[in-house]
Amino acid sequence: MNFEWATIAVYDGVYKPGDDTWFLIGVLKERIIDCSKSLDLCMDLGCGTGVLGIYLIAHNVCKRVVFVDIDQRALLNTMYNLSLNNMLYKGLTMGCRARDLQLQGGVDLVVANPPYLPRDEYSEDPTVIGGRYGFESVIEFIDTAWRVLKENAPLFLVYSSLSHPEVIESHLSRLFNIVDRFSKKFFFEEIYVVEAVKK
Repeated sequence: MNFEWATIAVYDGVYKPGDDTWFLIGVLKERIIDCSKSLDLCMDLGCGTGVLGIYLIAHNVCKRVVFVDIDQRALLNTMYNLSLNNMLYKGLTMGCRARDLQLQGGVDLVVANPPYLPRDEYSEDPTVIGGRYGFESVIEFIDTAWRVLKENAPLFLVYSSLSHPEVIESHLSRLFNIVDRFSKKFFFEEIYVVEAVKK
């Protein structure tokens, strides 16, 4: 995939950027692309191809990005895409579950498009299934973002009307102040992007 700001390759078995990804990028473009200065350290949590973090680097929102994913193929894909766009020196990849991440309070911004669909009899794809009810991975990502972010730093998070948004937002509001919530209808679901800041 070629864009005006980057070239993104997608490895087999890695989540291909979809409508939810582009919706989040649209929100980022509206909300933070015109920042007056670059943030020192950002995180693309559950990075997949690395497209979100690469977008932030390409638009000078972030000087450096930590790309986190549990899937080694995704991390290799991210490293390839960083190299493809001459950004390797601006990215660090970390292979672990979100909840096992050891960073504490040093990150200026987190972007996350976690797996958020509920498990069903037709799919066990870990790139899209967020647990039995769909919100389990999203909750884990919220907790991780709270732990790694500086105070008052923002989180941009994606989830779905199929993943019990009331559960997600209730948990989110305990740790973050919700600044804005964006929604868009896609086929059989509504996708939400929330902007929140750490309490």
